[in-house]
Amino acid sequence: MDKEAVKGCLRREVALWSAKSFDTLAAELNDIVAYERSEPSPHQVEVELLEMEPGYVQVMVGIDAGGFTSFAPLSAGFLVHRDGRVEIPDLA
Repeated sequence: MDKEAVKGCLRREVALWSAKSFDTLAAELNDIVAYERSEPSPHQVEVELLEMEPGYVQVMVGIDAGGFTSFAPLSAGFLVHRDGRVEIPDLA
């Protein structure tokens, strides 16, 4: 999978996880969550709670599609605030 395809996978996973509430993320991410997807090509996803503060959680999503991403998985972080606000960096 080329770098643009991996970025597309990362964008989709960040959208999926950042749509969850503060409480849901805090409950689901007690430990690193890892799983595999087969579309558009096989790749692994890891989701980790980096920081939990009274007002927000910081989450990191990483994608390993083999090849160049085995050594340096593409990753992105985002914040979900208790009040529902979400901060996602530009994943261009």
